[in-house]
Amino acid sequence: MTQIIMEGHTVRLARYKVDQAYFATREAAQAIADFLGGEVEPVEIPPEHEWIDGIVLPQTTTPCDDAQAMLDAGENVYLQSKYIPSATDCLTALGKELLKTADLQTDNQRIAVAGLWPEWAEGKHEVDDIYTAMGQVWECFAAYDTAVYPDIYPGSSAWRTFNRPLHGTTPETAMPWAAPTNATDIYKSGEYMIWTDGALYKCISNTNFSPVEYPQAWKKQEE
Repeated sequence: MTQIIMEGHTVRLARYKVDQAYFATREAAQAIADFLGGEVEPVEIPPEHEWIDGIVLPQTTTPCDDAQAMLDAGENVYLQSKYIPSATDCLTALGKELLKTADLQTDNQRIAVAGLWPEWAEGKHEVDDIYTAMGQVWECFAAYDTAVYPDIYPGSSAWRTFNRPLHGTTPETAMPWAAPTNATDIYKSGEYMIWTDGALYKCISNTNFSPVEYPQAWKKQEE
C-alpha cells in the first residue's frame, strides 16, 4: 500500500522507511536512523501512484470531500496524459501521414514542412527520399545503402555525392549556407540563404560561390 505524508496541505509519497516509520526523503529517514538506530529502506512506489506526489489539498471545512475530488481529478489528468496524445502530437502524426501522399514539387514546399521529415538514419536510401541532418533538409538524388557504403553519413566527404541540400525561394524558407560541391547544389537566382553571420541573402545570379567569394551573385536583404 502506498504511504503518504502530509506537509501542511501538500501530499508527499513516502519513498523511504526506518522500521515502521515512513519518510518522503532519504535525508529525513537517515536522520531518524542515525538518532534511533535502524536501516533506511527504499519504498517501492507503483508507477500509477506517482501523480499523487505534490498535490496540494485545499484548506476548507470539507477537506475529505475536497481531497477526494482533487485526487479524482488528478487521476484523470494522469490517465489523460499517459494514454491520450496531446493535440500537438496528434497534429504531428497526422502531418506525417499526409506527407506520405502529399505532392510536394518544390524545395520551398518541402522546407516548409521540415519538422515532419525524418532525421537521417543509417540504412537504404532511395532517390527522392527527404530527411534532415545538420540543420538542413536534404534530398537523396542517388540511391545508396550504408551497409554497403558505411562512409556515407552527414558531413562525410561522400555525403554530397548522394545528397543535396534544399534551397528556399522565400525569406521564410531560407536555410543556412551550404557550400555547393557539384552541379546538383548550386544556388540559383531567386533562392535565399542565411549566411554564417546570420544575415539573409538572396541569390541574383546562379552561383556556386559565397557572398564573400563572389558578391556580385548575392544581394543582402535588409532587416
